[in-house]
Amino acid sequence: MGLLQTLGTGQGYLKAGFLGFQGSGKTRTAVELAIGTRAFFGLPDLGPMQQRVLAEIEGRLRSGLDSMSPEAVFKTWIPASMQGVEQMQQLQQAFWSQLANIASGSGKKE
Repeated sequence: MGLLQTLGTGQGYLKAGFLGFQGSGKTRTAVELAIGTRAFFGLPDLGPMQQRVLAEIEGRLRSGLDSMSPEAVFKTWIPASMQGVEQMQQLQQAFWSQLANIASGSGKKE
């Protein structure tokens, strides 16, 4: 049984194992072997297609990051009626004045 055999019309695979220490180039060797095997059997080079797909994915990720800016997140969390600083201050003053009225007893109903 040889390393390369005719497969006919079915699918085939190449199984290879590489021994070595970390950083010795096992992954690079496996990639080079896979690329060389594809070229040997006349299969198309997928590199240009993969680069286009990766560029599209990167563009989508970058556009998604724009929606995660602090300003965009703040605008989605705070209702439109409360986005102004003045409105936030007025709301805070109203809250504290009501709390002070309740604490002093002037806010009780008889």
